[in-house]
Amino acid sequence: DYVRFRLLQKENDEVLASLTLIGLDQFVPKWNSRAIGLADIHVAETRRRQGLGRLLITETLRRLKQETVSLVESHAIESDVALTGLLTSCGFQRIDAGTQYRSIT
Repeated sequence: DYVRFRLLQKENDEVLASLTLIGLDQFVPKWNSRAIGLADIHVAETRRRQGLGRLLITETLRRLKQETVSLVESHAIESDVALTGLLTSCGFQRIDAGTQYRSIT
């Protein structure tokens, strides 16, 4: 399941920030808790550094807590300083690092 959250400008419905929630119910037996993935986190380029990404993420986390989701996970490329900083400022902690594999055809 996927759900897209958007933060809109009141006057003209301009998308200021958005993110996608991905259900991770397949991990409930292993993790013993409801989990959601945060993906496609985006803040409009002209709206960055105004706290909008943080607002969207913290409100999303608040809503998920009300829905008894106890684990929220996101992935970020280490070199994406803006995203890693945003996630850290919202209370996320780095717990693992991975390696990407790509098939070249």
